[in-house]
Amino acid sequence: MPRAIARAAWIASGAAIVLSVVTLARVPIPWLDENYIASAAYAIALGRPGIPSILPPGPSYTPLSDAYGPVFFRVTALSIHLLGLSAFAVRLICAAGAVAAAAAAAWLTRRAGAARGWPALAFALVTLSPEIGTTSANGRRRSSVSTASSRSRPSSQSSSRSNARNDRVRSSHRSPPASVFCLPR
Repeated sequence: MPRAIARAAWIASGAAIVLSVVTLARVPIPWLDENYIASAAYAIALGRPGIPSILPPGPSYTPLSDAYGPVFFRVTALSIHLLGLSAFAVRLICAAGAVAAAAAAAWLTRRAGAARGWPALAFALVTLSPEIGTTSANGRRRSSVSTASSRSRPSSQSSSRSNARNDRVRSSHRSPPASVFCLPR
């Protein structure tokens, strides 16, 4: 691949990432659950359990960090602690997950033996895809979790007799960081 094409791919990707980060605070809230996720992360930032504070008082709420895994909520709580409670602070973690997904595509392309310019093209294809553009700015866990969850899913060749717990254990041996990130506590 010519160097000019690889350079253009890196420049287009960089421009897309910069524009995405600049517009994070201005993107409308497309799904209501972004409010619940931000509220749960804010509760953690305040030192409380990850129960969204926007819910009416109730005795039977499960902290979202327990139901969906603690890593995303704790990292988002850190972002809220450092940057204040805002759409930007919550969505920044999702944008970082999207960049990590693009970097993983470039790394996998290189590990597969592709020539030097192809990882740049893989990075650009993921960065410029509509799905990454949408999920990187919506304040939901999707882009952050999808980066890690593909490694933590059980193998499709697993025995049909295996139950969910065995699948989680088998997955955690393949990719412990991804398993902590994706599985409920």
